Amino acid sequence: MKSLGVAGGSYRGGSTIIYTGNHKIDVMRPTGIKIKKKSAHAPGLHVLSKEDSKRVMRKVWKSREKSEAIARKKKADETAKRTNAFSKFLNDVKKLQNE
Repeated sequence: MKSLGVAGGSYRGGSTIIYTGNHKIDVMRPTGIKIKKKSAHAPGLHVLSKEDSKRVMRKVWKSREKSEAIARKKKADETAKRTNAFSKFLNDVKKLQNE
């Protein structure tokens, strides 16, 4: 019988994994869940003054809002296109059945 092997996690809240023979047990969190590392909003922000950092963050926020609005519009357009295509398909099927 093999002895237990323990692997420590990373500094960002990694899991502790216990190896028992052919089995692997994760004791900190469920398997497959990863903690996303927080991305920097604007690198080097700590160097700027309070007013400058607020101005930069405002620009970042506006840019993010704009890109999210574009993504929402694109998704709505794709959904509308699929809905129209499906309704056209159903109408064509009904026409074929009536003939």
